[in-house]
Amino acid sequence: MWALGATGLVPGADRYALLFGVWTGVIEVIPYIGPWLSAVPPAIYALVIDPISFLWVAALFVFIYQIEGHVVVPNVMANALRLHPLLVIFGLLAGGEIYGLPGILLALPLMAAVRAIWEFFAERVSLEPWSGAGPVPVEVELESPVSRADDPLKAAGS
Repeated sequence: MWALGATGLVPGADRYALLFGVWTGVIEVIPYIGPWLSAVPPAIYALVIDPISFLWVAALFVFIYQIEGHVVVPNVMANALRLHPLLVIFGLLAGGEIYGLPGILLALPLMAAVRAIWEFFAERVSLEPWSGAGPVPVEVELESPVSRADDPLKAAGS
């Protein structure tokens, strides 16, 4: 907001930029709706001062939240969960697509649990290499064929 006020795109916004910043910092604590609520006071201010300024403020907040939502949050979550940022993004997308809002809320804890289970068993289970050719690694004991007279079930069926 300071930059918009300093350039004259939103007249007087540079005087209130600190106030808007503190408001944004406090209200961002609310998940999901906090970012949108933080944009309300600057948007109302811009709408009252100059309706065209409202478009600049809206564009600024959309830009900021796109960067936050697509770059910052996935990297922070990836570091906290020790997952790749793309896994975080695709996990959230998959959770939202499959179960909606509950899927989004459960996606990251589920991914962290799967990672922990994988790490636990990766240390304790070793898999032998398997080549498609060669003998079967399991011993099979072949029995001699039973004649029809010796098998009471087959004899009763005839």
